[in-house]
Amino acid sequence: MSKKRTSPKSIPATLQDVKRAYNEGVEHGKDAGRAVTTAIILTVLADKHGADHEIMGRVWSDVCELSQEIVEGRVKYSDLKDTLKQEYGIQI
Repeated sequence: MSKKRTSPKSIPATLQDVKRAYNEGVEHGKDAGRAVTTAIILTVLADKHGADHEIMGRVWSDVCELSQEIVEGRVKYSDLKDTLKQEYGIQI
């Protein structure tokens, strides 16, 4: 009597493997959301507010610089949100 062959598609995964894959998916989704948001904002600046090539370059440079400051812990995202809410009435 021959043994049943296991499908190569049915590779067992531990709960840790599933959680790791889930967390990677969540992070990928966040990154994609940030990229979409950035593209929307830059497009609005260019199309609706007349930002030219020079302004767009400066804005992008400033966005990258501020992002790096957040990564390095010199600026807090929560502080940015609070400032936008208090000074401009924008709630994120």
